[in-house]
Amino acid sequence: MDSIGKNEQILEASNGQNNEVLISNINKKMEELNYEEIKKTLSIWNSLLSKYLTQEIFEEYKDKKTQLWTTLFDIIKSCIKHPNSKVGIYAWDAESYNTFQKIFTPIIEDFHWVDTDTIYDWKLEPITLNLRIDPKSYIDMRMRMWANLKWRFPSTQTLEDRKNIEKEVSQILENNFGWKYFSAKETAPEKWKERGEKGRGFPLEDAYLKDAGVITDFRPEWSGIWMDNPENPSTIIIINEEDHIRFTWFGRDMQKIYNNVANIYNKLDEELEFAKHKKYGNLGSCPSNIGHMFKSWLRISFPKIQQQYPLEELKKIAKEYGCEIRGKWWESSKSFDVIEVSNSKRFMSPQDAVIKRSELLNRLTDMEKSI
Repeated sequence: MDSIGKNEQILEASNGQNNEVLISNINKKMEELNYEEIKKTLSIWNSLLSKYLTQEIFEEYKDKKTQLWTTLFDIIKSCIKHPNSKVGIYAWDAESYNTFQKIFTPIIEDFHWVDTDTIYDWKLEPITLNLRIDPKSYIDMRMRMWANLKWRFPSTQTLEDRKNIEKEVSQILENNFGWKYFSAKETAPEKWKERGEKGRGFPLEDAYLKDAGVITDFRPEWSGIWMDNPENPSTIIIINEEDHIRFTWFGRDMQKIYNNVANIYNKLDEELEFAKHKKYGNLGSCPSNIGHMFKSWLRISFPKIQQQYPLEELKKIAKEYGCEIRGKWWESSKSFDVIEVSNSKRFMSPQDAVIKRSELLNRLTDMEKSI
């Protein structure tokens, strides 16, 4: 179904809205939409853009452009076509965060539950973890980071830009780490789909990203995946997806994985210099991924405390450490076999996030042993 077809379903589900008018507005040239039309369309759902886009901000920014000619309409057009977006805004270049800061800042602070008056230490420093958990109790874990170079973000890239990014990133990875590269264009569609289903790739179609300008007709061109072991990878690096680089690391040794993260991230940042902001941290196409653009998940079992404590109480404990806990199968379950523990704060350095989660796991381990 095309994006307009999806919006027709969304609009039909809205009570009391003039659907015909709203659908017509979605199809109009973005720059011709006025504030009232945009707000009426966005009001169908409660995106953060709808919450914070005031008429005053709209009037101030409607004629502004970044040096790469990014406009207000560019960064909000995906949400106009998809009002059910949670955030509703995409940066087309690093400058977008400054040029349109009155809309980015409240969205960032709301989404991340944080005041963005922060100064960042960019380098991932060595850490030593003193974990007391039983290695047999946890199943697996993964760490993920995103980064953009100080070039055009994917929404404003030319085909030549994509080619240059792939070339520069690939050369550093090949020279320093080796591994094997799989080009999206040169991989058979069924094989690419299979890798994606295993978490080793990315979809070539996404209506939200396409309408945000992140996905273009030449998306498979000069994009692909680096893997250290194609059959059983512990490191996957995706080039030219929603952001220029997406790192994913797998394994069961938290210390080893973090060391790997720091080594690869610091090397690429040293030679390429990632797009950064003194308040917002690493800059992503979507504000939901900024900060240190780091997320880590670990699946583990604490059978005794999982039986004795309700999930909501475990969530409260996790929150003290900047983490979140959820059940593997459903969040409302009071009795479950496996829980997933992840960092919830993006405005926390990866080293602090890993240390805090280690402290949480040690606390849970002590609780388990005391029962």
